[in-house]
Amino acid sequence: MKAATIHENNASTIEWKTYGLGTTLKQGGSDFTASGTTQTFVLDSIEPGDIVISHLVRVDVVKALGHAANWSVEVGVNGDSNRFIATTELKALSLVGDTAVPSSATLADLHPYVRINANAIDLTAVVTVGSGNVSDTTAGEVWITVPIIRRKDRVTRRGAI
Repeated sequence: MKAATIHENNASTIEWKTYGLGTTLKQGGSDFTASGTTQTFVLDSIEPGDIVISHLVRVDVVKALGHAANWSVEVGVNGDSNRFIATTELKALSLVGDTAVPSSATLADLHPYVRINANAIDLTAVVTVGSGNVSDTTAGEVWITVPIIRRKDRVTRRGAI
């Protein structure tokens, strides 16, 4: 009789990754440095088999944003920059504690995102200001929280019984 192969899975291991962007978080200055109306931040790498729990992605305004124009953010992956959070005006949400959560015209965008191909996929945030430069942001802090189930954490042991 052939021995069965065991695959132990621990699918409940969720990394609650929080990425902070702000004017005072980085030693030596602001994270907002772009000369232009947009700046893309690479937050993390999504490896093959990783799962992002899309409907739980959130953006929290921690400190009120200071900019002369509108200030918005979107969260997604390269090639689909608003996959998790559609472009959301955060200056209007500049009360501490305000939160942007996923919303989408297509229900599929709220299903878990599973990285299935071998291409490099990065988790990204794109900040856009209505005029001037992103670097003109004088105050503010946002936290982007993304729950990720890593493939390497799900498949913990492989082998024969």
